[in-house]
Order: sequence, then structure tokens, then C-alpha cells
Amino acid sequence: MIKTIRPKVELLNKDFIEKIINEALDILEKQGVFVENKEALGLFKEAEMKIEESAQRVLITPQLVQDSLSSCPPVIKLYDRTGEKEFVVGQDEVHFNPGSVAVTILDQKTQEQRKAVTEDVVKFVRLTECMESIDFQSTGIISSDVPDIIQTAIACSSG
Repeated sequence: MIKTIRPKVELLNKDFIEKIINEALDILEKQGVFVENKEALGLFKEAEMKIEESAQRVLITPQLVQDSLSSCPPVIKLYDRTGEKEFVVGQDEVHFNPGSVAVTILDQKTQEQRKAVTEDVVKFVRLTECMESIDFQSTGIISSDVPDIIQTAIACSSG
């Protein structure tokens, strides 16, 4: 039997990847991240992270990042709406996604840029579901005609 060969494209060498990771860990530890959610802040306190209360900034140690990553499964499976088609995320699997969190679009009729609305989101989802080369899509468009709290929640869960 002929062994299947899967080509692999590596855009960055291992040393450069390591440099990016180390710089990201340094930023998390020295600059931190803004956290609004009180429950999340409580979890960071339990993990003994330094929290700048007035700025709601959490300084995250490299150890917490490494511990968190090591507790994640190496692979997750996503399914289509019917629960039938499975997509493996992880390992060397490659999937195509049209992007996420567009807040403006180019109007087809006027050729003007404008804020997206729910009708645009529906059209986008219908389009991406018909495209065989698109495996799944994250929140591709943020609808401006829904309450701000929903827009923020969608943007935070996508980005």
C-alpha cells in the first residue's frame, strides 16, 4: 500500500516561533490584559495573579499560561448544524474560515461602506454554508442593529 503524504507548509522557523511566544508571554506578564468580567477576575485572584483593580488589568504569569495550555485537549471536534459533519481542530488539520468580526461591509447596491445589520449576517451565513471550500465560519459580521451588549459579547467570543 502507498503511504499517504501530507505536505506541510511552515511559514516561520522554530526559532522565530519561539521568539514570538516568549514576547507574548512577556507582554502578558508585564502589560497584562483588561478583564471586565467579575467572575473571571475572581478566577485570576484564585490563581494568585497580580490584579491592578483600578484598571481591571490582570498580569498573567508564563506559568499560568503553560498550565492552562497543558490542561487543554490537543484536539477538539466541531460539528455542522446537523451534527453530522465533523471538523477536527488541532494537530496539522487545516480549515478555511472567511474571517471574523467585520463591523462594516461594502453595500452591494450603493457600493458604499456601511455598518452591517442582521440581514447582512443572515446573507453571509447562507453564502458560507454553500461554499464547499469553507469548512466553518466564526462570527464573520457584527450586526449594528442589535443591543451593544450583544455586539460586545459576539466580538469578544470571536476575536
